[in-house]
Amino acid sequence: EYPHGVKLTALTFACYLCTYLTASDVNMISTAVPKITTAFKSLDDIGWYTSAYLLTLGISQLLWDALYPICSLKWTFISCLAVFTAGSAICSSATSSIMLIVGRGVTGFGSGGILSGALRIIEYSVPLKRRLTYTGLTVAYGMTCVVAPIIAGALTDSVSWRWCFYLQIPVAVVVILIVVLNFPSPQLDDIGGSLARVKKIDLEGKILLISSVTCLILALNWGGSKHPWGGVTMVWLFDGFVTLFMIFYCVQVFRPEDATIPLSLIGKRCLIAAFLFSFAMGSAVHVIHSYLPIWFQAVKGASALESGLMILPLDLGIFVGSLIGGVAVISIGYCPPFMIISSVLSAVGFGMVSTFHPDTNYPAWIGYEAMAGIGLGLGVQMPLIAVQLALAVNEVPKGTSIVLFAYNIGGALFVSAGQNLFINKLVSGLKNTVPELDPQTVLANGATSLDKWMSTQFLQGVKRVYNDALIRPYRAAAIIAAIAIFGSLVMEWKYTKIKKNSELAQYIPLLSLRPELNFNLDNKLQVKDKNKFVSKV
Repeated sequence: EYPHGVKLTALTFACYLCTYLTASDVNMISTAVPKITTAFKSLDDIGWYTSAYLLTLGISQLLWDALYPICSLKWTFISCLAVFTAGSAICSSATSSIMLIVGRGVTGFGSGGILSGALRIIEYSVPLKRRLTYTGLTVAYGMTCVVAPIIAGALTDSVSWRWCFYLQIPVAVVVILIVVLNFPSPQLDDIGGSLARVKKIDLEGKILLISSVTCLILALNWGGSKHPWGGVTMVWLFDGFVTLFMIFYCVQVFRPEDATIPLSLIGKRCLIAAFLFSFAMGSAVHVIHSYLPIWFQAVKGASALESGLMILPLDLGIFVGSLIGGVAVISIGYCPPFMIISSVLSAVGFGMVSTFHPDTNYPAWIGYEAMAGIGLGLGVQMPLIAVQLALAVNEVPKGTSIVLFAYNIGGALFVSAGQNLFINKLVSGLKNTVPELDPQTVLANGATSLDKWMSTQFLQGVKRVYNDALIRPYRAAAIIAAIAIFGSLVMEWKYTKIKKNSELAQYIPLLSLRPELNFNLDNKLQVKDKNKFVSKV
């Protein structure tokens, strides 16, 4: 029996709060990071605040998606929120940069299961015929992404950057209380004892995967800055990445049924194209979102709130582009055209961003941001839709989880690599342009309020060096966005046109948000409806 009345209202409110938690956390940090680097004198850690979050988010998403079908939905969801709350508490009370990075990792680990759990709660709380009304979650998610940098900027300027994390704690606690009081845990399927359930998680595979990727992130982050590329440390890190990944591959071979990344999916053209496109787009958008606020605050002298407003064209462009793409794909019936347009527009937009200089005026950066944002928005949901419509029904959950994994891990890798590009160029540029100024002094004072501690004779030169250093990650974002075109061209041209007013049309806006809802909706369909959906596609 579905809940109704006050219980249903409370659960719906909790699900909307979940969209706020997941959408705001990664978008808030970018605006606050420059002030954080000043507080902790940690400019050379600037990429880790995002990379640590995206790394654990990408891996934990695979873990939580494996846990939900075999463990109590209610208490697994509460566990996600508890981990997220603990991570936010660590971040808000951090006394060092390392403590904040650890907190970001813990937060990302919990965040990986929050929205997917909320969507599963909707499945058990709302009849299928009324579920279309809950596509408002998609809009709420997008709007939160738009306003989060502005909220973070206001909090950072008026109170403290710590309030970006304090604010998450009571929201998560409210969601936990609502779920505890109003949501009964659904009955689990009988799949065997505890040992059988543990085997289905493929815990060893996920540990090997996160260890392997961590080695690669460390190598990209430290190479050429903290350690020479040909040094022993770099050799060990790259060897560790390759060795651990090969062991992970072997584990997947010997556990085909419960594998984290089933080998039966790897050779599918649709999934290869979706993985490449999502990896490239995730890398590009996270790099730009991490390093663009630094340009506004360090080069243009903007406050945190002003930089949150200045990045609005990018976020609003992504939101508008995703709405246009979601509606248009239903009308046209093909995903690849939007992926091609997306990769071209975003690559050109990021390329124009890489032409920034200290005197760039607002019409230019508004236009460049909007172009890149609309391009990203048009394509960001297409790999999910294409995979869900091209794969067999039983392959969809794993396939869509792999696509989202690519999006987040791409961001983790290239935000870290972007830090390396930025810091190396900043240090060398300072030595060449203002040799009288110690580069370590600049790094120790962070990326904000340069005019408050720096002599006026050095200020303009340092701003030019900051600008030139930031151009390098922007160019990297443009290049990786351009590489997404290969994923667009490889993607199969499957005709997926669905009548706008048909029952099937309701899935598209929901599925474009997260893949788990596809899995859940499919579980609730009658057999004849399931066959109808597959045959129609």
